This record gives sequence, structure tokens and C-alpha cells, in this order.
Amino acid sequence: MTSEEFIGVIEQAERFYDKKLAQDQRTIWYESFKYMGVSRFKFLVSEWYRRFDYFPSLAKALSLDQEIGYAETKPKLKEVVKCDICQGKGFVCYYEVHNGYQYRFVARCNCLNASEYMKLPSLAQVGLEEAELLRKRKAQKEKAQALDVNEIKNQIKKFLGIKENE
Repeated sequence: MTSEEFIGVIEQAERFYDKKLAQDQRTIWYESFKYMGVSRFKFLVSEWYRRFDYFPSLAKALSLDQEIGYAETKPKLKEVVKCDICQGKGFVCYYEVHNGYQYRFVARCNCLNASEYMKLPSLAQVGLEEAELLRKRKAQKEKAQALDVNEIKNQIKKFLGIKENE
């Protein structure tokens, strides 16, 4: 929290309680609360309004901060929608060749998983068609499965002592 933010909040409390802190008191208070976020400090001051009929001492204000504690926030689990285009990631990687160099790009999928990637260009904006991506994914999957089958066959042949050209 900056000193300007602190002064703005503390002046509101001074007006509410009709009590002005001396400059050296403000400095001590600021040193005690400067590591706190301004929203937390505003919340703390709003608690003063609810609990105290008078401007609290520094000790009471600090103990109230400890008493209130911090709410534990649990991260929300993002619900993943099944999508054959992006496999639930929300984005799709694609490659383009420019000046003889292959570059990897990313585009936002059209499914609900893409909600956090709204700054990325959409598939339509980069000229990619969903049907084309599905065909490529299917071909990649089949190629991977074929590689796995061939690899297994080679390992069995090696185990049995069969040479490659037999």
C-alpha cells in the first residue's frame, strides 16, 4: 500500500471518528500497515466502524487484524469440456513455414475450454477449419498407433532373435 492510499483511508476514518492523528502517529501507523494491501486495510477500517465507537489505538487495530484473519480461498476447478479439436486445452497449436523456417503458432479453439484464451486469435481468424484439424488429429493418432504396433513387433523379433529382414 502506498502512503497516499494509506492517507486516503485513514483520513476517512479520522472524519468518521472526528479525531485527527498527529503526523508522527500517522508515520508510525503507516509503518505498521504499509505491507498490507489497500483493500485489506479498507476492510480492516470498515471493521473498526462496526466494532468501535471511538478511534482504535494502534494496538487494538493490529490485534483486530490478527483476530479477523484471512479468508482461505480455494481455487476453482475449471470444468473441462470434451473437445476433439483441442483435447480440452482450449487452444490449438499449428505450424506454418515462412522463408524456409517452420514456426509454431497458437489459436483459440471454438469450444467452452477457450474462455481463458480470449486474447488469442480464433481458428477462423487464422484460417483454420475444424474439419481439417480433426482430420489431422485422426491421422496423427493413427500414425502414432501404427508406430506403436511396429515398435512392439520389432521388440518381439529382437527378443526372439529374428532378424529384421526375415
